[in-house]
Amino acid sequence: VAARSAQYTSNVVADGGLGFNPQEPRTSTASRYFILDMPYLRDGDNVGETVSVVHDAGSHYSDSRWGGMVVYKSLDGSSYTNVSTLTSPAAWGIIVTALPNTTEPFAFDADASLTVSMISGSDDLSSCTRLEALNGQNWAAVLNEGTGVVEIICFSTVTLNLDGTYRLSDIRRGLRGTEVYTAGHVAGEVFILLSEAALDQVSMAYGDLNVDRYFLGVASGGLLEAGDRKTIRSIGRDKKPWAPGNVTCNISGPDILIGYDRRTRFGGDMIDGTGIVPVFEVTESYSIDIYNALGTVVLRTLTSATESVTYTAANITTDFGGIPASLNVAVYQISATVGRGFGAMQNILVT
Repeated sequence: VAARSAQYTSNVVADGGLGFNPQEPRTSTASRYFILDMPYLRDGDNVGETVSVVHDAGSHYSDSRWGGMVVYKSLDGSSYTNVSTLTSPAAWGIIVTALPNTTEPFAFDADASLTVSMISGSDDLSSCTRLEALNGQNWAAVLNEGTGVVEIICFSTVTLNLDGTYRLSDIRRGLRGTEVYTAGHVAGEVFILLSEAALDQVSMAYGDLNVDRYFLGVASGGLLEAGDRKTIRSIGRDKKPWAPGNVTCNISGPDILIGYDRRTRFGGDMIDGTGIVPVFEVTESYSIDIYNALGTVVLRTLTSATESVTYTAANITTDFGGIPASLNVAVYQISATVGRGFGAMQNILVT
């Protein structure tokens, strides 16, 4: 039998909702998208040699309701494809005092410091021991968004300043092959704390390198038109061999023997105990630039398949008239896919 609701009157008193915690929905909020053309942070990040990758991260300005970000990539700036989803916000800020140049990137510098105005994630900053820093805590990217250059650093000491900025000190510079980028920093660069949860990788075909590619980071629930647009010209830094170290210039009869030690961008933990650094490239080859005395002009480029090369007496005479007291040289290991690896000019005494 059908019942008509109009014939009934309810006297039930509703529960006032005591003890219920309403959930505030996450909404679209102003967001920042970061794209980092940098080396792998750890060997486990390696995706193989068929593609290159860039790292990316997203965050908000101050809104803790940030619900993530969807990232799109375009070849032409018009048609976009979803390539990444970011769920954890990165801690980030703006650098107030630029990192100074350093000649000792492989050691903690107790005197160097960095002042950062944190925009988001200041609660993620805390001091740690040097050992914890070496094992991955307090790693950060110093990003120049104008040039795309990234230096990777770590730090052990965090101090809150009276003006609300943070002083990061006891810094180790140029991690993961980025020691070639330890000079030329400026105020206004972006500081990004490199937490594993906040980072993702985006594949870049080799055809994507050295040309403009367009990215759009859209906060979850937001409009495409409101996304943070970035243009990047990746040079495949994840695939670049690290700069050879311990460069020497020794007189050998009438010649100069230039020596250097190979480094590897992957598998360099020496867990086999041999102390032999793996090549990890298709072939072992090097390119060595010889500069003039001022270090402003490349006079000659030598090539080698081993960890030394002979600068012959005939070439020395042509370039300098005789054996100089020192040489300005830059040594690069060669990748079969992206060409020259990292390298920087050094002034080396000839002994």
